[in-house]
Amino acid sequence: MFAQSIHKASCLTILLLLCGFFASSCSQDDHSVHLSFKYTPGESYVYEMADDVTYETTEQDGAVTRVLHQQKQKSEIKVLEPDSVQNIYNLLVSFVVVADTFVYPDNFEGKKEKTSEELIGRVDKYTLSMRHDGEIVYAKGRNDSATEYYESAYKTRQPVFPDKEIQPGYKWKHTIYLSIPDNEPIPVVIKYKFTGFGKVDEYQCAIIEYFSQFEKSSDMTATKWNEKNQFREWSAHYKTQSEGKLYFAFRKGIVAKTVATISMETEYDIVEKDGTASKFFRKTIDEERLHLVEIKTDSVSLSNSKIFY
Repeated sequence: MFAQSIHKASCLTILLLLCGFFASSCSQDDHSVHLSFKYTPGESYVYEMADDVTYETTEQDGAVTRVLHQQKQKSEIKVLEPDSVQNIYNLLVSFVVVADTFVYPDNFEGKKEKTSEELIGRVDKYTLSMRHDGEIVYAKGRNDSATEYYESAYKTRQPVFPDKEIQPGYKWKHTIYLSIPDNEPIPVVIKYKFTGFGKVDEYQCAIIEYFSQFEKSSDMTATKWNEKNQFREWSAHYKTQSEGKLYFAFRKGIVAKTVATISMETEYDIVEKDGTASKFFRKTIDEERLHLVEIKTDSVSLSNSKIFY
């Protein structure tokens, strides 16, 4: 009788433990969260960033050249005084190069990029205005080229969250408009999916997958880019695709980690001064990892670096 009672008690304990396990699992999987940025004025969020970029160029005769560019940067988001009337964050975003390597094929005959020594210490800065849901309403780099690069490379990876609680499995879309100099704004649809929860360091995170792509064509003949070459005709067609996974620390309201792949394809049609026509194709694949490493209240980490304007 006593053994039978022990057996029943053990079974009851196991049953309760199993119920507790499944309940906690279900509560985690079914947990609803309202995702939004919660930046604090005066704080700076420091990230380590690694890029592996492959440049593949196909010439008119079909010859293919591949160059690998590996770079590590430290990125810092400094939160300035917000616009309380419009409920907008004002941000200063900095990228400083801390390591850089180019790998060229043995038979490479083109113009080589800057050496690593020249690039290390380089800083790029951007001024941003962002809503609490993540939408960037203003972006400005040191010049038009820098602004265009940020618009095409980073704005398409910025999360824009729905204004409600969501659960794992939820999908949504958001349309942004890229501001390209001398062109009409380009609409880009970004697709998101909330896939579940995970932990990055001490942060409990919502995991968001995203995908976007856009195309545009440009007549480069009368632009400043053709001042040196003086091509009779020069047209370009661009196709950019971004996809990745973002880990959002929803209690703190910041990005803890991202893994992204950006593919950029460019096709050029050129007519030389003498009437010779040529075509070449360039594909760039950028594999990027970003990880939060520090939160500071009064950042001076970039103040002693070389700034290139």
